[in-house]
Amino acid sequence: STITAGLTSRLYDATDGAELARLTVAQRHRFTPRRVFLNALDSKDNQSMSNILLDGAIRWNPHWSAETSLDYDQRTNKAVSARLGVRYAPRPYRVVTANISRQTGGNEQLDVGWQWPLNDLWGDKGKTLPAGQGEGAGRWYMLGRVYYSLTNRRVTEALAGLEYDSCCWIARVAVRSQQTQTLPVRMNHSVMLQLEFNGLARIGTGALQLFRDNVPGYTPLREAQLTQPSRFGRYD
Repeated sequence: STITAGLTSRLYDATDGAELARLTVAQRHRFTPRRVFLNALDSKDNQSMSNILLDGAIRWNPHWSAETSLDYDQRTNKAVSARLGVRYAPRPYRVVTANISRQTGGNEQLDVGWQWPLNDLWGDKGKTLPAGQGEGAGRWYMLGRVYYSLTNRRVTEALAGLEYDSCCWIARVAVRSQQTQTLPVRMNHSVMLQLEFNGLARIGTGALQLFRDNVPGYTPLREAQLTQPSRFGRYD
């Protein structure tokens, strides 16, 4: 049996209730020794107190924000893992994220994700419509995420997607590559196609769910907002 204790402090914007900053510290205490382990190395970690977990975030303005996390081992006075990320989201359906992480042993990884209308490239900014209705018919959206190992200097996973909104239906295509073996390097490649008829059904594989799960900040082109959010909705 275990118990986890944590402390979180938040700073909110008094005008709209949006979170401006957050800081969390947590630690788990184990009352009885562990009996199940994932591997032989894991079996050596049978301490009653877990590492200290730190998490923080700050929003500089409505468009820019940053967050960080740290897994700290107080027994060795070293960080087991650390992550730092930034996010830029100027308007709906437009977001770019970048994260850099480091783990014990010196393994470093960079990942970049994005969602952005292709029509912006030729000056077509689209229409301002209610949430969950896209930006008008005849618009293309690109999205994806890439994981790059700074240690091994190669891409370990990549996702590239394309969406077309015709107003009555939405077409999606996703291409994904994942590293399945290190030496020799082997990649697994897959393609997903999906056609969504607005308000009716989706045909094809789960490209939409793939985008939701893997692209940080991804906003679906069709997602009705059932209730008007409260200005104090972010308060606990």
